Amino acid sequence: GYTNGDEVNVVQLNDVAAAALAPRVTLRNQILKQVGTDLALVTSVRLYYSRRPFRLTDSEDGSTTVDFPEQWEELLVIDLAKWITRKATNPPLEQRTAALVSLDAEEQETLANFEQEVTSFTSAAETGRFMRTAGQTRQ
Repeated sequence: GYTNGDEVNVVQLNDVAAAALAPRVTLRNQILKQVGTDLALVTSVRLYYSRRPFRLTDSEDGSTTVDFPEQWEELLVIDLAKWITRKATNPPLEQRTAALVSLDAEEQETLANFEQEVTSFTSAAETGRFMRTAGQTRQ
């Protein structure tokens, strides 16, 4: 059985057999469906999700290019490497596990640096915003 707080893996319909460990669900048309009997005894599921992204421009032609800062591109590479390592069946399990441990450590370090960068940027933006409205807030 599962305990409160266990993570449920969302898998693609065409990849349910090998995509992830149980418990698994598919998501289609905003409806969660269990894979096999993975959630047979589960009575409720709590979802955490990001707000929908906002439109960067009003252009409908897709001419706007969004830049991903080069210093953080490594996060994308690490994520892809982890996915490929999980999907691989040829190397022995011990090698894949060791590779994932190494990739996890590298990812955690890079994510910590990324979080620090975002926090610094957000803090500066909020300070600037609140500095302009100082004395104008009502309670």
